[in-house]
Amino acid sequence: MLYDHTRLKQNAKAAMAHANPKTWVVTLLFLIILGTVGGTVKVMVPTPFGEFFGQLAEAVTANRSLDTLLPSDYEEMFLGAMGIAGVTAVLSTGASVILVILRSLMNYGYYGYGLEVYRRETRAGVGSLFRGFPKFRAVIGSAVLVGVFSLMWGLLIYGIDASITVLLLVLSDGTRWLTWLGVAILFLAAVLVHALVTYRYCLVPYLVLDDRQKTPVTQLITVGVQTMKGNIFKRFVLDLSFLGWELLRGLIAVLVAVLSSAVALLVTGSSIITLIDLNERASQIPYETVMAQAVAAFLALAVAFLVVFGLTALAQLPLKLWLMSYKNVARAGFYQELMGEKTERVPVAAAAPISASAHFVNTQPAAPVTLPPVVPVTAPEPTASPVDAPYTPFSGHGEEPVHVPFEAPAEPETSGADVSSAPETVVPTAPETADQASPALAEEEPTASGPFLPTEEGEGPGKTDE
Repeated sequence: MLYDHTRLKQNAKAAMAHANPKTWVVTLLFLIILGTVGGTVKVMVPTPFGEFFGQLAEAVTANRSLDTLLPSDYEEMFLGAMGIAGVTAVLSTGASVILVILRSLMNYGYYGYGLEVYRRETRAGVGSLFRGFPKFRAVIGSAVLVGVFSLMWGLLIYGIDASITVLLLVLSDGTRWLTWLGVAILFLAAVLVHALVTYRYCLVPYLVLDDRQKTPVTQLITVGVQTMKGNIFKRFVLDLSFLGWELLRGLIAVLVAVLSSAVALLVTGSSIITLIDLNERASQIPYETVMAQAVAAFLALAVAFLVVFGLTALAQLPLKLWLMSYKNVARAGFYQELMGEKTERVPVAAAAPISASAHFVNTQPAAPVTLPPVVPVTAPEPTASPVDAPYTPFSGHGEEPVHVPFEAPAEPETSGADVSSAPETVVPTAPETADQASPALAEEEPTASGPFLPTEEGEGPGKTDE
């Protein structure tokens, strides 16, 4: 395959231009769904640590005279907070698992949407985001296996990096800045190697979505890994080509954040001064007044922070939506370029070796096959009756046929009639000339199937109308 990521990205842009609805609209809905689900889970199920410290703080607040508390009281408060935190931990773990499953299904659907856009399929739309749900088992199975494999590779790579780092620190000769520079370089190299290794599994979501024969997930992962052999660096270069857009998005976010923060500081400067003043005169002001003013100041600062955060997010949102859609369609195009035009899953024999060519077949319309023209077979025309037409023997050597008129016998005789009474025929069969015919053929007795056999009176072809 002659790979060209520039041409691939141009095809992705052209496909995005023809998409209906627009890709940024579908991407926005995708982010809203993920954000809504994640936010709902976080609000409904608090974190265990937060719940623990919250319960402990409530117990301490309920007993303001801490000096009068016995050790058993502290133990009771601690155990009560631990019990609430344990229940919360179980609920939080279950909610996290559900959230991971939903995100995996939605992510696979978003990958499938990008693939449909690149293929310019008419079904590409909001409904494509839910393509992963009908393939629940394959999606979750592949996501879990890919996650486990990536984790194992990470443990191996970072374990080697940690071992080399420890060895480097032990053997360092006192040049500390060179040692730490080497440690930093080793860490960056480990991160890069881990990223490149995880690229081995980047085709698995598309293989799962394109699968039509319920192929085992392990075989799909194997096909993806084998297909990526020799193509990992190409995919890395494709992702690296979006670095300029990411830097531009980050620059916009930083500029908006700095400007909005400056405005927020000017607006909330009085709140900051109030907090400083309360800290200095806390002993001179009633407790309720201090708390009310402090809460008001913190609320003002929180609102200013939310405004800054919102402005920063809104400023980069258009570019983020476009860039996210662009990357998704281009990555789907990378899969399409590797696997060919509109691949379709075919069954794989259990004993057959696994290869990319054994799993996919080109479903483009094949060239029309030209079949030879069918020659109609017609039944031979019925021969003329011996009474109506003469018998025409043919030698088969290209000579003109000799027409011999048929003469009916004067008196019909039985099959035992003398051979001399039969009409004499001329059969030219000599290989040299038609005149040198064998006398035996001329005097041959007609058989029972010949047209010259006399029959009983009133029957057979020898009977003519008077």
